Amino acid sequence: MPVKVVLREINKIGFPLTLSLRDSQHSIPYSTTSPRIRLRGRTTEDLVRRYNQIASDDIYASSRLSGYLFIFTAYCVLFVSSFQAKNSGLQVQNDLTLSTWKFWCTFYGSLGFMITMVVTVAAHFDSFLCPRLWRCIFKLGSKGECVFLSVLVTFAIFLVYCSTSTNGLGGFAALNYNVYFSSWAGLVACCYTMDLWLTDSAKVQTMIDLLLKSAVKTDYNWACTLFFSVVTLLSQLDTMIVTKVIYMKSSQIMLLSSGASIGCCIFAVIMNASCTSPRSQWHKLEGVLLIALSSFWTWVVVRFTGAMGLINGPSNNYFGVWGTFFYSVSTFSVWIKENKPFCGSVS
Repeated sequence: MPVKVVLREINKIGFPLTLSLRDSQHSIPYSTTSPRIRLRGRTTEDLVRRYNQIASDDIYASSRLSGYLFIFTAYCVLFVSSFQAKNSGLQVQNDLTLSTWKFWCTFYGSLGFMITMVVTVAAHFDSFLCPRLWRCIFKLGSKGECVFLSVLVTFAIFLVYCSTSTNGLGGFAALNYNVYFSSWAGLVACCYTMDLWLTDSAKVQTMIDLLLKSAVKTDYNWACTLFFSVVTLLSQLDTMIVTKVIYMKSSQIMLLSSGASIGCCIFAVIMNASCTSPRSQWHKLEGVLLIALSSFWTWVVVRFTGAMGLINGPSNNYFGVWGTFFYSVSTFSVWIKENKPFCGSVS
């Protein structure tokens, strides 16, 4: 391998170069004051530059490879669970009709993801068929890999909808929990791999990094509350459409509560970005809003997630409600920690 040749030639002459790991990539640091030694007509700077170029093209050491393996594992579980459900006759629960097209999307979609990941992982180690093509697509900083990952995330979101909706294989219609959790795990794996590309190749901070490093500590918790509120709203809409129970009072309460929570989260994030002056009284209003929000979602959890409640059992509705409750309370605790002087004066 060319890298070994370079290192072997350097070791022969005893040149004091060291190999280090920086930003998950191999690079050889060297001093500009070091003597320029020629090896077969090349200076030490040429050798170091060539080594760093080779290291950046070695896709078999790509940090995204672990993400692709994670995706393969998740969709392998999803495919096996779908295959077993198909052979067992697609048993239906809760007097609901299993959507045929959603089932086949889940079945063939997971199979497609598996085949794609097998080819992707094999391409990282291919040195015979078309290694130059794979290096062009999957090398560090490749725009082609960014497009590839964006397509994976898009299809993963679609599979989550097909698998976990009310009349999907992982929803209330069939209650196949392996399908439910593996479809969400596949989406998380795709987003995780996309995050690796953004941090390693584009050298940009992701939205999560920006929220965690925000000057206002409650921004991250508000964003998480917003995410779970959106999941609750969309899943409740899906349930109402599938079951055709639109005028049920409890369903309307769930719909209005999640919609109001989304509005509060968006309003809070905008106010946190706008009211940065120390004289601003927004932090007091934020505390009142968080008390009301966390109290309301505590009541929702007690009222609607019990054994005889509207939402009982692992589903998008269930985890959406509990996620919104958890992050509304945690946002309030972060607010208390951030506003200790104000809370002390009040007490």
